[in-house]
Amino acid sequence: MGDHMPSRTLVISDTHLGRGRLSVLDPAHLEELLRAVDHLVINGDTAEIHHPRHSREAAFALDRLRELAERCGTRLDLVNGNHDPDVGQAHYLQLREGRIFITHGHVLHPSIAPWSPNASVLESAYKQQVEDSRASTMDEMFDALARASLKEWANVSMDLSKTGNRAILVRPRSVFNVVKYWWTMPALVDAFVSEYVPATRIVLVGHSHHAGHYSRNGRDIINTGCFGFPGRPLGALLEADVLSTHPIRFEADRWILREHRTHGRYDLRDQESGKSPAVTGTPPEDDQSSLADTSRAASATSSGSMPDSMPLSRHS
Repeated sequence: MGDHMPSRTLVISDTHLGRGRLSVLDPAHLEELLRAVDHLVINGDTAEIHHPRHSREAAFALDRLRELAERCGTRLDLVNGNHDPDVGQAHYLQLREGRIFITHGHVLHPSIAPWSPNASVLESAYKQQVEDSRASTMDEMFDALARASLKEWANVSMDLSKTGNRAILVRPRSVFNVVKYWWTMPALVDAFVSEYVPATRIVLVGHSHHAGHYSRNGRDIINTGCFGFPGRPLGALLEADVLSTHPIRFEADRWILREHRTHGRYDLRDQESGKSPAVTGTPPEDDQSSLADTSRAASATSSGSMPDSMPLSRHS
């Protein structure tokens, strides 16, 4: 999509509208976030529109979300995810002349969601789609990915017992694959953007439900987490030449962006001059544990060692 963006953009991911108790039941809970900015990007898995059990509720919630955004006067962009592979018009966004790359994250792994009980079906479908379409460009890869994601939901309709967090948690192999993906995700992101969009300096992803900040080869990677299990979403707020990340918490029946609590701050002007982006952080006590866990789940490098996660420092 184009590079022109409003002056105040917020990026979140994985709201999973329609999934029941583990999700945002009412789009009205997002109204505070919509009113806080003039552009909201939901980076994949906005709604469970293809899940046979949740599709009706998800479609209704999605309509309400769009109506609410229009009423608030907020531009709403929905990036396609593996749970809603055709919900929007884009598989990714590029901002600030390509220095910021936003995509859900399911393109990073050949099985799309390696923790899924349907991972083998997904991987087979994805490889077949790539082969059939002779996909080689990034856009062709994303199109093949969307078709493969739709294949999963066709398979799911035959066995609903394989879906949901409970189905994952009762399968030790799935739990192992979740942790492995958390560990390797930053390296997978860096490898993908290095091949397809090498000018990218900051990457925003979701998908894994595990919020965190990482640095790889001079490139910063931010996972904004999710609004369901295990929670702790982050919001990436872009204003002028500064991108900052903030905790989002559920209070009094609404999700609130805590703008005064900054986990990370990136000055894009530093990147233009060839310097590393200025990064600071002020995580409050009740938010530090989740970020510490993220640091332990940082990616392994090609040599097999565990690299450092993005430093977080306190300041007044």
